[in-house]
Amino acid sequence: MYILTIELNHERKALESYIRDIDDGNKLKEYYCFLDCHRVGTTTIDVDGHAYDVVFDDETMLRNPLIPSLYISEEQVFFGNLAFVKNNEKGESVGLDREDMIRLLNYVDRQKERLYRWTAQQIRQKQEMAVADAG
Repeated sequence: MYILTIELNHERKALESYIRDIDDGNKLKEYYCFLDCHRVGTTTIDVDGHAYDVVFDDETMLRNPLIPSLYISEEQVFFGNLAFVKNNEKGESVGLDREDMIRLLNYVDRQKERLYRWTAQQIRQKQEMAVADAG
């Protein structure tokens, strides 16, 4: 089963996308490995009229530092490594096909600028708060 992952490369200080072939019968263990976690959560997002599940580290907000990886909206920003899958009619996670990969890669690329702007805004707000607290 093919999935798309977004993974943090700490050495390069970059987000990198990978197409991964995982064992469908052992996908939870594979998610733990790619996401570098012990507990996963999922949420569904709409990408150009298609529903995809984002699989994420359910405990990522407890990690330090928090590194944003995907901006969906002001209310929905993901941190850390992510995996994308889709569901079949039974609600089971299934792999992505070529069109899904292209759609998701384009989406992630489009969202990067929003992610960078959001991150810069968060940094500015923290700096302004620090200055106000010091003054």
